[in-house]
Amino acid sequence: INAGTITSKTITLAIAAGTGDTYIAAGKTDFDNTVSGFILGLDDSDSDLAKFYIGSTTSYFNWTGVAVNIVGATLTSGTIQTAASEQRIVIAGSDNTLRFFNASIEVLNIGVGTGGRLMDITLNATQTTGIFMAATADNSIGFSYSSSANVTNTGVFVELTGATNDGNCIRLDHDGSSGNGIFIENTGNAQGILIQRPSGTGTAVLLEILDQVATAGTSVKITCQSSS
Repeated sequence: INAGTITSKTITLAIAAGTGDTYIAAGKTDFDNTVSGFILGLDDSDSDLAKFYIGSTTSYFNWTGVAVNIVGATLTSGTIQTAASEQRIVIAGSDNTLRFFNASIEVLNIGVGTGGRLMDITLNATQTTGIFMAATADNSIGFSYSSSANVTNTGVFVELTGATNDGNCIRLDHDGSSGNGIFIENTGNAQGILIQRPSGTGTAVLLEILDQVATAGTSVKITCQSSS
């Protein structure tokens, strides 16, 4: 066909088994990504599946007959998601966020969030642990925060604001035979630990050390190794 117009007609591709593929193409001669171009048709060597391959060897869009594969593409707007609803992962081009949903509830948002946050985690009855870390080797660091600039920062901030919230801001369980539950190395002039109640009507003690083991050692030990 050198030129012409097809009006209100149908072109149907078909295969005689074992005689080869049927396709419309430019550049490509098989359903792969070894050369640039496009190919649309039926693959005789793969159960006569209808396929569509377009792109180069490094950037391409493939309909393989059973799945869509996209490699090397740039998303400038729009949304990519693993499902239309319920449990899913959503990449939103409108605000450059990566969101994870447990059913209809968003449990993790990574991106430019509200309040200057880069990550928001929402826990619920199903998703009860925000971050779980496990180590199988020595000298591992579960969380590391470093600030070398001459600014005022907070390394970790935990806040419980509910009036009836009886949980723990921070809980440490140490079952080892040695080591420290909390280790603070202070080489500057800052305070090691500050506990304060700046406002409110609370009357509970600010610091309580409870030793419930009959054979436990010293509950509090303070050692000063400097001469001043």
